[in-house]
Amino acid sequence: MSRFPAITSGELTLSVDLTRLPKATAGVLIERWEIGDEGVERDGDRLVMTPAFMWALPDDTVKGMGARRVTESIRVSEAGGLPGRSRYRWKVTWPSGALLDGCCLRQDDAVVLVPPAVLELPTLCERVAGASRVKVFRALLRLQRLSRACPLIEVTGRLGGMSVREADRVRIEVSGPVEAPEPTVQLMGASAGDTESDSTSSAAASEETATSPGWEVDARTRPEPVVLDLPDKVVLSDIIGRAAADSVVRVGRRDMVILPKEVFQNFVLARAAAEQPAEVRRLFVENPTAFLPAPEAFDEAHYSARVVGVGPPPSPPPPITGEARSWADGVEDLLIELPTGPVWVARDDLPKLARALEEAAASGETAVSFQEAIIPCRPEVVEAVRRAAAAPEPLPVDAQDQDGPQKPRVLRIQENDVILDWSPGRSGRRAPRSGLPELSPGVALKPHQTHALAHLRNLWCRGESGALLCDDMGLGKTMQALVFAAWINEQLRRGGGVGSEEVMLPVMVVGPPSLLEGWLAELGRRLPDCSLPRVLWGAGTLPGDSHKRDVRLLKRFRRDAPASGRSKVVVEHARLDLEALQVFDPSILFIGYDSLRSLQFAVGALRIGLVIADEAQQVKNPSSLRSHALRAMNYDFALVLTGTPIENSWSDLWTLCDFAAPGLLGPLADFRKTYPASGDVQDAGRSLAHAVREVLIRRTRRTALSDLPRCEVRSVERPMPPDQALAYRAEVVRHGGGGRGVLGLLRGLARVSLHPRLRAQLQTEADGRAWMEGSARTAALLIALERWRSEREAALVFVRSIAAQSTLQRALRLVFELDEVDVLNGQLKLPERHRAVARFEHRQGFRVLLVSPDVGGAGWNFQFAARSFLLERPFNPAIEAQMIARTWRLGQTRRVEVVAPVAVLDGMESFDQILDQLLRDKRELAESVLAPVVVESRELESRFARLFSNKMLDA
Repeated sequence: MSRFPAITSGELTLSVDLTRLPKATAGVLIERWEIGDEGVERDGDRLVMTPAFMWALPDDTVKGMGARRVTESIRVSEAGGLPGRSRYRWKVTWPSGALLDGCCLRQDDAVVLVPPAVLELPTLCERVAGASRVKVFRALLRLQRLSRACPLIEVTGRLGGMSVREADRVRIEVSGPVEAPEPTVQLMGASAGDTESDSTSSAAASEETATSPGWEVDARTRPEPVVLDLPDKVVLSDIIGRAAADSVVRVGRRDMVILPKEVFQNFVLARAAAEQPAEVRRLFVENPTAFLPAPEAFDEAHYSARVVGVGPPPSPPPPITGEARSWADGVEDLLIELPTGPVWVARDDLPKLARALEEAAASGETAVSFQEAIIPCRPEVVEAVRRAAAAPEPLPVDAQDQDGPQKPRVLRIQENDVILDWSPGRSGRRAPRSGLPELSPGVALKPHQTHALAHLRNLWCRGESGALLCDDMGLGKTMQALVFAAWINEQLRRGGGVGSEEVMLPVMVVGPPSLLEGWLAELGRRLPDCSLPRVLWGAGTLPGDSHKRDVRLLKRFRRDAPASGRSKVVVEHARLDLEALQVFDPSILFIGYDSLRSLQFAVGALRIGLVIADEAQQVKNPSSLRSHALRAMNYDFALVLTGTPIENSWSDLWTLCDFAAPGLLGPLADFRKTYPASGDVQDAGRSLAHAVREVLIRRTRRTALSDLPRCEVRSVERPMPPDQALAYRAEVVRHGGGGRGVLGLLRGLARVSLHPRLRAQLQTEADGRAWMEGSARTAALLIALERWRSEREAALVFVRSIAAQSTLQRALRLVFELDEVDVLNGQLKLPERHRAVARFEHRQGFRVLLVSPDVGGAGWNFQFAARSFLLERPFNPAIEAQMIARTWRLGQTRRVEVVAPVAVLDGMESFDQILDQLLRDKRELAESVLAPVVVESRELESRFARLFSNKMLDA
């Protein structure tokens, strides 16, 4: 915003100080305001005017304000590239020495008024940069209309020589007798000299054809319409391609026609109906819409500029790696790479696992227990296991030719995988109010939170597309995001931002459904009731009412398109009742990742001010359906929240940046060459951190929370009891002769290292104590719990094995005389998990909660506990860091103690010792540099291979 002697120029309005104007000029302006002219409002001694109002003022009044009108041409020309390609762009050349400032020009410190049409030019240039071919020519069509309406706009070069028209309906001329009519089908559109605005022409078309949208039936009673006389060969070529998305038809060398998908579908169906027998033609003429498919909800104009149409879902590589390994018995198995480590499933067991996953997914379960492992019920996992379990069978001949009409479709986006197709432009945003929103009584921000919010607001005002808040776990990212969301909501409500009048949904939070109720509860605790007051809930049933806000289910606003089998090009998906949604005027939407994927057409049609992606590592795979849906949203600013921005590979961070800051790291293919899987990790991490330094905020608990109590993570070595040592040596001898891969052997060693007898019938306190003393790890747990009981501390015990959870639960009740020991695992539905955590929190004194890392390792806050025991450690250091962060986080007031048991064996290095050192190395690396922390298969093999060496076997 730039200030002149009397005039202040904003993004959307100009204001003038009446006290600094000549009396006559001020009198004219006040008189215009007093008589009720539109486009002018008074605020004390200032008048706030729209650009259109000010441009229409008499010359002497404009001069009296110290301004003048622009007289030189404003030229628009191509700046490089080809339409529809990544580097294609336009440029606006302002008069010599002039600079656009808000809604006027600054030239030699003078205020220069421009026609309102000129103010649309920067937006058009931004819309064109890297956009699809259809979006480019729609922008050119608009530019031509603006230049015809405003002589000062000069379109030069190749742009000026192009002619663009758009077909907006199908016309049917009817001749011949009533019994056997002869329909003639024509494409209709505005004439080349049309100067109406898009909204005006669309409104007229809608008014003319209110009963049958997109159609006009003319029985020679209306005036001759404007017909787009296009050769059939040009229009009907590549029918499948044109049916799938809007397209551009080249008629001449520089004569282009935009052909919307719906219009083309109607044209093809009408042409087919016109060639039918007389009786069918008669029915068609009487009611053309009866021959049409159900109208689609997809309209490119409502979606993000990154969306290029609809199409079949991408085929991502599943998060399951199938490896055909020949073990000693010759059985081929499937290796499932989970965050907590590899799980092997025998080929014969795959059908059973597939059935269990499908049944769990159908009943809404999030995971299944299978052979002492927790397998997530994500759709891609279910499909991958199903494919692995099914024997390939050739399709019947008649089935191979069927391409049924109901194939699922998704929003297609510009991927940025090979070339940089999508990189949003940057334009400053106006912030009418710079202060932070009010917080609830007793709530205060920490210094690191205030610093992060200042940086986020600065990025927003600068016009950046997003940011990554990747603070270490436990630093209050949720609160920071909610305060920023409330601030964004205030800016939009007060008319700030760019195109804020188009925003239908100020804020959307996407995350795992299990965490969204925590978000709503945090909103109720941290912000007053008037902040973000109206909530859309897209994560299952309505939550409790402790938040004191108006919460409505998103599904109540759904308006599903009816099924239709008349066409193979119908896209069926849920739609939203936009009118009802506008009446409700939501402040924030909470929705799960999978729900967003299912409702992408409905939610993607909403213009969103801020999208917050919580636990964003869940969309780190760039080819996953979740990631596609998230990046297809029509948002102004994106905020990524994750404590582990790089989990498996460098590409994790690229995917997050492609959502929050597309184009920052270049195309994915080039990025992978720059940051290969092998190489100097520390140098690459420093280089990448430098590349994202402007948009990435990352602090650790040790540096950001100086008043946070100390956290002691101790590895406690304990010798294996005789029975466990014997079982461990037998496992090494049994599988150490070769033929079976190292990864396939780790599961057996991990099981024995946990306990040689995971299941046991325990009846007395002595039984429970004997079972716990039968393993080095559980014996160390027994010692730690006895000490914590004397200190009256609450304790978390992380263990993944379902069998161990069950036996340990019984043992703890008997040994420590506990009335209840809850287990937080995938077998509990979400409401039951919340109840288990609530019971644990509200009990007093010594108590124990068994937690599966897959379920309780992220998102849950256990500040009321200060003791953790890592009974079963994952192969992934990021998961272990999340386990530690459950208690050591913002809000903790006591010293935190974390114990990791290490089972050792005389005469040979143990599985636990190697795993402990591996996790220590990875943790130190993650704390020192931005780098992947995943333990890859080859590293596991190299680290653990020595367990099966001849030297070890001889020990």
